[in-house]
Parts: sequence; C-alpha cells; structure tokens
Amino acid sequence: MRLPANYLFILMAFLVNDGGFRWWALGLVALGSFIRIWSAGSLVKTTELITTGPYALSRNPLYLGTFIGGVGVALFVHSLPLLVFFVATFAVCYGAQVRWEEEVLLMEHGEQFRDYMDRVGRYLTWRWPGNELRHAFSLSRAVKNKEFAYQMFWFVMVLALVSQDYLRNSGLGLARP
Repeated sequence: MRLPANYLFILMAFLVNDGGFRWWALGLVALGSFIRIWSAGSLVKTTELITTGPYALSRNPLYLGTFIGGVGVALFVHSLPLLVFFVATFAVCYGAQVRWEEEVLLMEHGEQFRDYMDRVGRYLTWRWPGNELRHAFSLSRAVKNKEFAYQMFWFVMVLALVSQDYLRNSGLGLARP
C-alpha cells in the first residue's frame, strides 16, 4: 500500500508544482535524508534488537526521516493539499506497518522490546538518551541497506520539479495541465 501512495504523491507533486518554491523547505528534505542515512548505517539486520544510535531517539527513525522528507517536499512546492495528502497517507500506510512490526518485535524480543517501548517513543522521544546515542555507524552498512537508492529518489524528484518549472518558464513546453 505504501508504494502506490508514494507514486501518487510524486504525481501530485508534479501536478501542483507552480514553481513557487520554498527553498528553505529543502532543509527538511536534507534533515530527513540525514536521519535515514544515519539510521540505515546503524541498523544491523540480525535477530538482535537495536536500541542505540538513532534508535535511542525513535523506534522508527527510518520512517521519521521519510516523514520529515515528505513534508519538506510538500512545503517546497508550497502545496497544502499535497501536504495533507502526504500526512494522511503516511499515517494510514506507515501506521499500519509500524503496528505490524511492533507485534512481530514483541513476539521475537518480549520483555526487552516492551522495556524499549517504555523508554523510546514510536517516532520521537523527548528523553535525552545520553550514551545510548553512541553506535557504530557504517557507510557501507547504509549502502548495503539500500539507503542510497532512496536518497537518489529524493534528489532526482527535487531536480525534476525544478527542471519542470524551468522548462515551463523557458517556453520549451511542459506546461501544467
């Protein structure tokens, strides 16, 4: 369900793009990207429960990074309908995914995961984790976890939105329907 919603988000971004960019919103896209790279480079896909690094701040830092980046894109193209669509579909699609993952992790890790849930918020925690932030980050692990393909998606999408506006204003076509 997440993939069709992502494709619809991309299509909507191009349809509402009028070139009135809010360049500051790219800071949110960059922050979302940073969180996702940090998370993917800290995630060791084993049977061990990872609770350090970005996982000491959020039980779902990859999804948090996705949310921040998506909000950034919607604000970049200055579209309230796109923002509302993104937030609503994120809540439905990722909310269901997170609940399913939590059930699986409770079955696999039991009380250890329950304690983790008590300490760390689903998307963000307001308690400073201190030394728990320390975790061995690995760029090669981020690549292995296919994070750079995701980052290229954001980069290409923003570049395409800017190119769409340039082509529309240069008289070369691509006018908005």
